[in-house]
Order: sequence, then structure tokens, then C-alpha cells
Amino acid sequence: MLTFLATTLSLIGVFLLQDNGLLTRHKTKQVVASVILIFSAILFGSEYGVLRGIFIFIGIISLLGTLFTLLRYKLDKA
Repeated sequence: MLTFLATTLSLIGVFLLQDNGLLTRHKTKQVVASVILIFSAILFGSEYGVLRGIFIFIGIISLLGTLFTLLRYKLDKA
């Protein structure tokens, strides 16, 4: 259950940081996304242990960021 919550929070954090394929310039969005991503990393760390949880967090953020950027590019191009 914590894994699902942490993954959902990671998705929300990545969504808030993306702004047309670039990092958003809105300071409020950056702060909120940072807090959400930190909370997500804490949840992954408590679920899998600190070291393994951080590596899982980094992998999920990389995957979600890449997929979201490619999806936005494909939707904007169409």
C-alpha cells in the first residue's frame, strides 16, 4: 500500500515539475513538488529500507519523467 501511495505521489510531483517539457519556473510549484517528492522518497525508504528505497525512488522518478516528457512531446506534435 505504501508503494502505491509513494508511486502516486511521485507521479504528482513529476507532473507539477513539468511545464511543456521543461522544468517549471513557478516557485510555488517547485516547492510543492519538492515536498511531495521528498515525502515519496521517505515512503519508499520506509517500505524498502533507506538505500534500496532511494534507488527505487530514483528509478521511478527517471521512468515517470521520461515517459511524461515523451507523452507531452507526442501530444503536442499531433
